[in-house]
Amino acid sequence: MVHNRLSTSTFLDLALQTAALERILSASRTYLTACFALYVWDFILTFPDEYRDMWKADRWTSVRVSFFFNRYWSLLVFVLAMYLFWFEFTPKTCDKIHILKPIAVTILLLNCQFLLGARVWVMWNRRKWVAYFFGILAMAGTTVQVWSFSQNKALQLLPGLRGCISVVRGGQNHQWIYWVPLLFYDTTATIFMLVWLIAQRQNGKLSLLPSVFFRDGVLYFVIVTICNLINVVFFSLPTERNPTLNCPLTLTFTSIMATRIVLHLRYVAKSVDSRGSSRSFPHRCSDTLPKASNRGEVTG
Repeated sequence: MVHNRLSTSTFLDLALQTAALERILSASRTYLTACFALYVWDFILTFPDEYRDMWKADRWTSVRVSFFFNRYWSLLVFVLAMYLFWFEFTPKTCDKIHILKPIAVTILLLNCQFLLGARVWVMWNRRKWVAYFFGILAMAGTTVQVWSFSQNKALQLLPGLRGCISVVRGGQNHQWIYWVPLLFYDTTATIFMLVWLIAQRQNGKLSLLPSVFFRDGVLYFVIVTICNLINVVFFSLPTERNPTLNCPLTLTFTSIMATRIVLHLRYVAKSVDSRGSSRSFPHRCSDTLPKASNRGEVTG
């Protein structure tokens, strides 16, 4: 009788845990789908600008290649995430493929860091030490990120539960460390932009394009930093209770902001070239830019 009571208690605990996990997975799928819809909505809104300023550009540059990679690799990352959350996998299959998502995400974030670092490098008159500094910073951060997700394993779900997600291996949680290099990189880039802006204002040489990049860069920093801070907090919690956390929203905003920085700079550069002034900009997202008549030096 005691054995039966224990078996019944264990069964009820298992059922409750399964139901709770199913609710979390269901909410995570909804959250991921909403973030994907937000990305697609912004993709559609900005595609006319992309076609005019990027697809029809005269020459290929590293920034142009990185822009397209960010644009379409982000779609693949979302498709992969949706696939891993919406379908049921055997434990053996999940053990093999759960690592694909963090790898794809890390590649995407590294490319976004390149876009931001390249813009800072141009602002600093293409000084080699700036390029080396941000390159080393990005690679060091990526190394930490690879180490962080290499400590994970596939969560063994009960039959009937859909999804293939990663959790920490062992008792110690290292997943929060993944987002720290991103915080450090974005903060460093923002400091470089602020130092450059102060120097330009003191010399009276501040022009339109650098002003645009500084404004967009600060906005990028604020939004992405908030998302990364939330990730650091959430990932420090018990992972089994928070399988997706805030990762989809961070990826959405990071990709969108990186895309819009490049598109804004391309548009403003063409507007200054054709009109010699920013005062006659047509109505679009760049209407809120600070007015200036000097031609800038930062282009996409």
